[in-house]
Amino acid sequence: MSTNENILKQYVCKQPFEYLDIQSDSAHICCPSWCPTDVKTNNGKIGWDDTIVKKIRKSVLDGSYKYCDKNVCPSLNKLLNTGVTEYNSPLVPKDKFLEHYPIKDISDIDNINSDCKHLLFGFDRSCNLKCPSCRDCLVPNDRINTKEHINKVNILNTIETKLAPTIESILITGSGDPFYSNLYRNYLINFDKSKYPNLKEIKIITNGNMLD
Repeated sequence: MSTNENILKQYVCKQPFEYLDIQSDSAHICCPSWCPTDVKTNNGKIGWDDTIVKKIRKSVLDGSYKYCDKNVCPSLNKLLNTGVTEYNSPLVPKDKFLEHYPIKDISDIDNINSDCKHLLFGFDRSCNLKCPSCRDCLVPNDRINTKEHINKVNILNTIETKLAPTIESILITGSGDPFYSNLYRNYLINFDKSKYPNLKEIKIITNGNMLD
């Protein structure tokens, strides 16, 4: 490990302990471009405290960050090249991180169940526009009762039954439009706050064409 990479041992990324990006056919504990490892289990369930997630957590704790693309991730790239973290970076000094997690040895991660706090909805790409920065064709809503639609409904049900109690923020959507999407629009209209007792905010990314 080079001198500048030694600084990674001094910082721990909070993403694998708090964040989940859910796609229609994969799930990631960070932006898929920055940490591409799919954390969905073999049976298709959303992974959170599964083996692969724990391996990623160990890698950010030991400073290897071997599952991360250090050139593409802006936080790691800046730390390595400047020695400082960017504003609002998920990278925190290791001593500050350990104040919140009872980790004395890296093997402790195998017995620690952290809470998913931040969730990105990326599993429905339906949109009324085809911006060249995102896609080259329209992605319409799925027809009801198709395999694709049922899969997305199942993902949403899993979120509400397995993850919702600890979620503090939701971002809708990573790709698509939340008001064009039948799935997301119905979810927002019929949102049940009682399922999300710790929720503080819902962030919405939209092209604005269907705002009224």
